[in-house]
Parts: sequence; structure tokens; C-alpha cells
Amino acid sequence: MNRFKKLLNNMHKNLPKKLGITFIALLIVCGILFVSGNWGGFIPDDPDDGSPSIEGTPSPNQPPEPAPVPTPGQNPEETPEPTPDPTPEPPPYTGPRNPLTGLPTDDEELINRRPFAIVLSNEVGAMPMSGVTRADILYEYPAYSGGNTRMLGIFQDFTDVHRVGAIRSARHNVVQIARSYDAIFLHGGWSTLAKAELQAGGVTYFNGVEGPGTDLFFRDRNRVPGRTVALLHALVTSSERVAEKLPGRTRTVHNDGFEQSLHFSDDVDLADGKIANVISVRYTASKTSSFTYNEAGNFYHFRQFNRDFIDANNNEIPEFANVLIIKTSVSVIAGNRDSLLEIVTTGTGDGYFMHGGRYVEIKWSRANVSAQYEYTHLDGTPLELGRGATFISIVPTRQIITTGAHEGPNVTFS
Repeated sequence: MNRFKKLLNNMHKNLPKKLGITFIALLIVCGILFVSGNWGGFIPDDPDDGSPSIEGTPSPNQPPEPAPVPTPGQNPEETPEPTPDPTPEPPPYTGPRNPLTGLPTDDEELINRRPFAIVLSNEVGAMPMSGVTRADILYEYPAYSGGNTRMLGIFQDFTDVHRVGAIRSARHNVVQIARSYDAIFLHGGWSTLAKAELQAGGVTYFNGVEGPGTDLFFRDRNRVPGRTVALLHALVTSSERVAEKLPGRTRTVHNDGFEQSLHFSDDVDLADGKIANVISVRYTASKTSSFTYNEAGNFYHFRQFNRDFIDANNNEIPEFANVLIIKTSVSVIAGNRDSLLEIVTTGTGDGYFMHGGRYVEIKWSRANVSAQYEYTHLDGTPLELGRGATFISIVPTRQIITTGAHEGPNVTFS
């Protein structure tokens, strides 16, 4: 009992001092909890406070942000590629163009240069020809009554053409066509009327058979790889020979004021025309020319003698963006033992224009033998050709009636 009273007395004496120490310790512990963020439930939630909690999580009264919805087909973990800017359209070409094809050229002097017009054999024994893939315009025309045709190649750029042939004799109507281009005319021989036409003036010509100018030509019986051609089909010229021999012998540029009459366009529209995927031109019972449209390249291939028309220089087939068929009067020249023909090259006439697998009817006109050909639609508006090479077939309005010939001409489209 005395011991218990003594303990109570001691507690009473020490109580204030221990309570003070205990209170200070309690304040220290509370401060540590508050600073460390472990106060927990001692801080009440404010029901109107939308701010996040101390740890950055949404408050109980604020809904979480919705997750982004991926685009269909898109991996949600991938960032979509930005849409590239559209490629700007290139500016329209304003530089020099070949006046016989409308195609761009890096040779500005080419515009005013005189082209070469070269007479070419078109017989089976002369095939394949040389240099025809470099012709800007290629004519086919009747050469004899009921017989073969010949060709006239027009070359605006005669550099790097290499060999051209086989070269044959001139006819007076072909001289007139060459004259319309102010061309330098190359041929191998001539008919009586052609000789008179050439010697009358107005055309620069070089004859590979007789007279001054034979040095521009040579015979090459091996011009077709793998075989020897007949002497008749061996006369050729070349861009190298012309570059060596021609300078100083004639003017090589047009006179002031000369302009080619052809019109070209990037957007020739023959949507109203008729289908012309295959064109057949039957000159005689033994000679038919055909053209087949290549849609992928937008050009025509020429075919004759049941074979492709191939260039012996490179074993390639010429590609013609345009085909023109000119109908004109053709008749046998009276008293001519060689059945040579009169082909009218002036005046007016009808024809056809083929481009892009379609054709339309056209009109042609030529005022005189010094004028150029003009081509129009039936309503009189100028005809626009596609850019590229052109094949021109000259056919009789009425077929010549001779032994072995057919009634026609038979021009068909399919």
C-alpha cells in the first residue's frame, strides 16, 4: 500500500513534463506524414474540386479522358504519315520544236533549216529500207500504172541519220511535193518530165546517177545485214557523206518569211471520229499497204508485202503518230511507153486523217506548185496533227483501169 501511494505520487509529479514531451513528438510525426503525402484520409475530398489528386490521378468525381480511337486500318501504336504536298504541274514547253513533227528539239537552228526530200524504192527486193525511222514525213504514191509504189522521205534533221536508201529516180509530181517543203531534193535518175521540171528551176536537186552531185551518193550492195542487194537497190546516201560534200553548194536554210504550214497539238481530239485500229489501202491487185494502231504507244505501224516495215539501220519499225490519206486524180500519161502517171498535186480534194485509233474525213488544198499543202476539217477549221512522224498515202480518186488493177481505191477501216 505504501508502495502504490509512492508510485502515484511519482506519476503526479512527472505528468506535466511527460505530456509536453509526448505532445511535441506527436506534432513531429504529423508534420512528417503531411510532407511525405501519406496523410491519407486525414484530408477530406472536396466534392466540387475537379483537380487531380496529389499523385496525378483523376479525382473520384472527374471521369477519365477517353482513349483515342484509331482510324480503320491504322495501327493505334503508329503515327499516321503526313499527306505529301501535290507535285506541281511542270510549266508548258516554250522552246524550239521540229516544224515537221511538232516535237521539242534542243537545236534552235533546226527550225529554219531546209529539210531533205529523198526518193526511195518500194519494191520487195529493196526491203528493208535504210533510214526510214528518222523520216519526219513519209509519202507513198503510185509509180506505174498497175504496178509498184514509191516513197518520198522528208528529213528535217539529217544529222546522225546514217545511210538512207535504196534511192530511186524522180517523177515530176514528186518534184512538186518536194518543192512545197523548200527541200533539198536527192534522187537517182529521172523521167523526162521530172528532168524538165527540175531544170526549170525552183528546186535544189542532186542526182546520184548523172550530172553534178553524184559524189553525194555511193553504192552499197551490203547495206542489208546478212545479204547482198541487187545493184538496182544499192544506191544510198548518208548523213556523213552529205555533211562532207554539201557545204558551200547550196543554201541550207529557208529564205526569210518561210514557215511550214502544219499545225500540231498535244490534245488531238477525234472522239467524234470512227474506229481506225487497222487501215488498209489497196493500190493494185498486188500492192496493199496497212497500218495497225498501237494503243499503248499511241502510234501506227506500217506493213506491206506481208511483213513489217523495218529500218535496216537499226532493225526497228517506224512509229507514225498520224496517217493522212490524200485522194487525187491519177491518170496514165498518154504516149508513155513506161506507163508513167500524172498525179495531180494542186487544187483541192478529199481525204482522211487517222490518229489515236480513230479517223475523220478532211479536205486538202494547194494553190500552186510552189505552195504548201493545207489540211482542214470538213467545216474549214485547220487540221491539228498529233506530235510525231506522219505517213501520207496518195491514192487515186478513181482507180486506174489497167490489166491487173482493181476498181477502187479500196480504203477500209476496222
